[in-house]
Amino acid sequence: LGALAYHGLGSMEKARVYLEHFVAVQPNHLGARRLLGSILVVQRDFMGATKVLEPVLQALPNDPQTLAM
Repeated sequence: LGALAYHGLGSMEKARVYLEHFVAVQPNHLGARRLLGSILVVQRDFMGATKVLEPVLQALPNDPQTLAM
């Protein structure tokens, strides 16, 4: 919830830090991975985004949100 609030307020770096910690504890949370991946793409960290999004694509190979990134 905190990451969504930061993201909605445009505080991408705070959202990123929050999500990195969350994904470390909850690695199977696909929604958190998608949001973190989208932030990494905006920040042009394409290698980081690929690493974060690979498990999402493995679980949901035809997910339009993830494929659009």
